[in-house]
Amino acid sequence: MCCLKCGHIYGESCIRRWLTSASASSSRCPQCNAKAKLRDIRPLFARSLRAIDTAERDRLAEQLESTRREKERLQLEITRLNIANQMHQTEVKRLQVYFMLKPF
Repeated sequence: MCCLKCGHIYGESCIRRWLTSASASSSRCPQCNAKAKLRDIRPLFARSLRAIDTAERDRLAEQLESTRREKERLQLEITRLNIANQMHQTEVKRLQVYFMLKPF
C-alpha cells in the first residue's frame, strides 16, 4: 500500500503503472486530479488491511437517491393537485352563491 502526497491510497504497482502510463506533464492522481510524480509515492505500513466491497453500499445509495427524487416529484404533484383542488372548491362555492341568488 502507498499513497500520493494528496493522501489518496493505492496499491503501489497500480499507481506506478498509472503514473508511468501518463505523459510527464499530465501525470495526476486518478481521484482528485492533483499533479503527481513517481517520487510523490509514499509507502504505507499497517499491521493488517481489509478490502471492503462497496458495491452493495453504492447500489443502495443510488437506490436511495432515486427514491428521494421520486419523493420530491410526488410532493410537487401533491402540491399541484392541492392548488387545483382549492381552485375547484372556490369555483364550486362561487357557482353555489350564483345559483342561490339567481331567480328561477
